[in-house]
Amino acid sequence: MRDWHGTLSGRVAVVIGGAGGIGSAICDVLARADATVVVTYHQSDQAARQLVQRLGGGGAHRALRASVTDSATLARLASSVDDSHGRCDLLINCAGVTRFVPHGDLDGLDDALIDDILRTNVRGPFAAARAFKPLLARSDNALVVNISSIAARTATGSNVMYCASKAALDNMTQSLARALAPAIRVVSVAPGLVDTEFVRGLDPRWRDEQAARTPLGRLATAEEIGLAVLAASVGLPYSTGIVIPVDGGRPLVLSAAVIKESQRHKGTPMANRKILIKHGTLMTLDPRHGVFGGTWQGDVLIDGSRLARVESHIDVADAEVIDASHCLVMPGLIDTHRHVWQTALRGVTHDETLKGYMREIRFLRARAYHAQDIYVGNYVGMLEAINAGITSV
Repeated sequence: MRDWHGTLSGRVAVVIGGAGGIGSAICDVLARADATVVVTYHQSDQAARQLVQRLGGGGAHRALRASVTDSATLARLASSVDDSHGRCDLLINCAGVTRFVPHGDLDGLDDALIDDILRTNVRGPFAAARAFKPLLARSDNALVVNISSIAARTATGSNVMYCASKAALDNMTQSLARALAPAIRVVSVAPGLVDTEFVRGLDPRWRDEQAARTPLGRLATAEEIGLAVLAASVGLPYSTGIVIPVDGGRPLVLSAAVIKESQRHKGTPMANRKILIKHGTLMTLDPRHGVFGGTWQGDVLIDGSRLARVESHIDVADAEVIDASHCLVMPGLIDTHRHVWQTALRGVTHDETLKGYMREIRFLRARAYHAQDIYVGNYVGMLEAINAGITSV
């Protein structure tokens, strides 16, 4: 890493949620740049205090308990920082909460979890900025950094409301940047999947798949998120209201491998093919109302022009296997004058969604398809493939 020693000398940084995997890396980077770091935590008292010890600094760094969902606690935190340091130059909102709920499982995303996500991921950063605004306004280079997520842009993540909360956070970043200028700058840093201890505890095959689907071929490190925060502070003095992606170019991926598979089989009649779609979500679209109908998650067999859920009595022997994670599989688009009748098969992992799909329906209506055409790819790749004349796998 470049030697940032001294670049934040005399500055005070408050990291809300600083004891977690990403938060602790941010604290470490800022401390190496000679900032005085105040680490806040909600429940992880021991982790926060161990982190402060690792940061060194001759006792300059502190660990303070604060709940991001309790505005009174945040006000007391700001008062404590004022009493002890007399300033705050950098506020990093890193606290967040989520839980894995498949995007199609609306009942699983209960009201209690929704409220918890919005309280922590949206209201919390606003309340922290509100509490620290007087202190930040005293600085000659004040900055608020909201740790967002690629989910705000891609709408893929641990659950629907998590994605919505990060999109709201990025929107709030812009609003606050305008409202607090010129005294205080506000930016978002939006990581992709980060190689934290939590992520390393997930299925290694899934982690490897995510890395393979990223143009740079790996996950982000937590340190790289800290470096983005540091860069926003010392290297981008004329930037505010922006979202800084740290995602390895993940949104650029157009399921190229699957499109190549489409090209390889272009022109092969579907009636002669048997394809097993792994990890799929079978959905139907009611063309009279333009809405999705039934949904079923699991493996799906395409046998000629027939779609079938893979259950114990279904023979999948000799089928071509396509892992449909992060892909859209669209069979049988038929132009019947006024209506486009279609069955949509959406390949997803637990964190996928149908973002962008409905907006393409109008585009698809303008083209005629044969009943046995099928395309596999994400919705952006789908358009690329259509434009290239690829209409079947």
